[in-house]
Amino acid sequence: MKITIDNVEYEIETRASAWPLLSLIQRFTSPSSLEEALKSGEELEKLVDKVLELCVKPFPERPEHKPILIIALMKAEDIAVKEAIKLVENFRE
Repeated sequence: MKITIDNVEYEIETRASAWPLLSLIQRFTSPSSLEEALKSGEELEKLVDKVLELCVKPFPERPEHKPILIIALMKAEDIAVKEAIKLVENFRE
């Protein structure tokens, strides 16, 4: 899948190795307190960079592109899971 942001074209590929990291990102974006939110910010940045390193070419140089690309990856993962479920549901021996 390709996505263009501010005239920069990115190639997005969901990888199984990134799925647990995407789940962690979702948990970090739902803190239960201000203290937890402040602590998780730095860790969240590391997670985002690791996922982008695994799944996006070229790696985004502009920080404002990172959240858009993470959301696109989450959407692509969601679509892939739904398609897999349909295949499994339609599978007959």
